[in-house]
Amino acid sequence: MDVQKDKQPSAADMISLLETNIVCTVSHIEELQAYEGRNFYLRIVKSEQDQCDYIGNLTEFVVKVTKCEEMRESKWKSLKKILNCLLHCGFTSTKLLSTYKMEKNGIVYLVLLLNYIPGSPLMYHWSKLDKTMVIKQMGEMVANLHNTLQTLDPSLFAEEKDEENAWVLENASVMLDYLIAIKDEKEREIIDSIIKQFIYLMEQNGEHFKKGIIHGDLHEMNLIVNWKDGQLQPHCHSSGNHTVKDLFGIIDFSSMCVSCYIYEVGQIICDFMVSTCPDNCYSVAVTFLSGYLKCRNLNQHELSILFISIMTTLCQYYVIREHKFHGQTNNEYATLGAKKAYHLIMAYHNMTDIFMSNLSKFLQNDFNIDLKNS
Repeated sequence: MDVQKDKQPSAADMISLLETNIVCTVSHIEELQAYEGRNFYLRIVKSEQDQCDYIGNLTEFVVKVTKCEEMRESKWKSLKKILNCLLHCGFTSTKLLSTYKMEKNGIVYLVLLLNYIPGSPLMYHWSKLDKTMVIKQMGEMVANLHNTLQTLDPSLFAEEKDEENAWVLENASVMLDYLIAIKDEKEREIIDSIIKQFIYLMEQNGEHFKKGIIHGDLHEMNLIVNWKDGQLQPHCHSSGNHTVKDLFGIIDFSSMCVSCYIYEVGQIICDFMVSTCPDNCYSVAVTFLSGYLKCRNLNQHELSILFISIMTTLCQYYVIREHKFHGQTNNEYATLGAKKAYHLIMAYHNMTDIFMSNLSKFLQNDFNIDLKNS
């Protein structure tokens, strides 16, 4: 039993909250997978007395429940501005419609009401899709997303910097304190070495890394897709040409922060590697980069830290899970990828030179980027 979730607001609490605030009848509600906190999908039947302009004609929603201390008012207000900007720029992203506060068991929670993007997470469709095509398309979409986010003022999150958040890659040193949760001494030494190498390279070259607002949690569960005949279908139904922005519905921006774009690139490649091709890290990386580099440049310093960024992300999956969720064996989403991450750490930790040599050849041949002189 996940005791922590049992103490949080439940489906019944959400029904009561929304039927009171929107003046509607909730006809269906179901809990969605979540690493922490709780997420719910729901459908409503609107009342004739409903006067909530902010929901318009919508009848399907997602509600996200988080502790108020984990998302201050300044953050969700910034999120609302950024999401509106992304929608204006043609991305298929969720929209923050409203927020509510509620108390349960002495804790104040923030409830975010979001529009529902039809489809289902990319995670459930890999076996039906052309993986190479989708990963390349994802590279293009992320590059476009980073280009747009880089135009926004990072001060939107000036108050939100959390140096203790181990999920933010430049806070990797926090994981060193978590290594006590890793009982095997050999494993601990390998992971310690990876994290310290990343910290060293970050300190040596960090001034060369482009930085700005990033999504912060852009993985296959936060990408909503529709598919047909092995290909992704656009979310928009208007006639005309479609772009990669139309193929991926982006959700869950609650981890949005200011960070280095190359770190998010490494995290996304890592997630795709775990999900689609654990035997060939290089193949996933070059496929993603072949899409990304068409739309956005990465400099030599950024590309040189890519492999160790991927490895440090694998360490995040494994170490944070062991530290934070030790004993919660039935928390399937919390353990998702952790076992694979462990095996990949053990398989790849000595392959830096091979990966970088192959990456260097690809970059030279396809994009005329010379890593050897970086």
